[in-house]
Amino acid sequence: MRHESSASSLVGGIGSPLPVTRSLLVLAVMCIASFAGCDTPHNFSHVQFVSTPTAHVVSDPGANLSDLKTFSLCPMQKETAGGAEVSLMKRQVLYLLGAWLEGRGLSPVIAPARPDVVVVASASNEFKSWYVPPSSVTVPQYIPGEIIRSYGTFYGTSNYGQTLMGNSTATTYLPGYWTASTWTLPGYVEGCYFPAISIQLCDPAENFNAIWTGSSVGATRDPRFGIAVPWVVASLGPNLPKNARRLAELYSGPGYINLIYLILSRDGSSFVPVVWDTAHGSSARKAGLRRWDIIAEIDGKSTVNRTARELLKLDEGALGSTAVLTIVRLNKVFKASVVREQIPSDWKQALIVS
Repeated sequence: MRHESSASSLVGGIGSPLPVTRSLLVLAVMCIASFAGCDTPHNFSHVQFVSTPTAHVVSDPGANLSDLKTFSLCPMQKETAGGAEVSLMKRQVLYLLGAWLEGRGLSPVIAPARPDVVVVASASNEFKSWYVPPSSVTVPQYIPGEIIRSYGTFYGTSNYGQTLMGNSTATTYLPGYWTASTWTLPGYVEGCYFPAISIQLCDPAENFNAIWTGSSVGATRDPRFGIAVPWVVASLGPNLPKNARRLAELYSGPGYINLIYLILSRDGSSFVPVVWDTAHGSSARKAGLRRWDIIAEIDGKSTVNRTARELLKLDEGALGSTAVLTIVRLNKVFKASVVREQIPSDWKQALIVS
């Protein structure tokens, strides 16, 4: 899937979410909870999950998943009339799965090449509603004390037969006290969307038997599947097969832009790399790059809907060479020059071994 877009088209709009393409895949997954409740202004709206995605994974104990080198992507559901929305959801899931698998050392292949594993996926985004019956809530309530003053007029006759008249005042203090108040909440209809995915890794050498299966589902009030699905896929990502040897080969180049970025979306269809962290003392940090900055272009080439391998090729280069990044930050577009450097040893260790 390829959709070329200029940096200006990325300004505005809303959305969110996740695979990592460069360093520290593990760190990227840790950001799910923090991003969902973040209050800092940035390029992305919050992901309003009522229930964060929950993943379930089963793998064949007899399969050597760490030796997998290549994969092919295949949708599981059949195309049906009027199934444009389902087709779009499948493409979003497959794109994100491909990014995760490439980020874990596997390479995509297409026919007639025979992959080590075929990835099949299905997706859904059902809306379910339920009735919440009326309920009563009893809460303590303090009634404050008060002072009551009463006024009167009296009349009388003196011993000398004179008529007398006067005013009187009486003051009474009523102390405060605690009581209970009961409130009745009316019944209402509640509902959520449940973005869900199901994934199978099938071995073509074994009659396409599944050697790894995973599923995940979340609950959100946002109907946009493309906004929620990166978080759903991300809950499965760290459990996908990983080829550490191939990762070491991939990151053996001379120079890289030393930053961690996530693949997120603001509209559910255009996925872009977004800065998550920069290495201490790196050129990227000195250039002022911040978390949530969108990297729209690298050396004039669009990053929209790029595969992980394509982004890596844009990322790496000669040691000491300068990469010009087009950055989108809160509806502002600017250029940042970053020098390609060696990957810090702790980052590389975490990427390959974790």
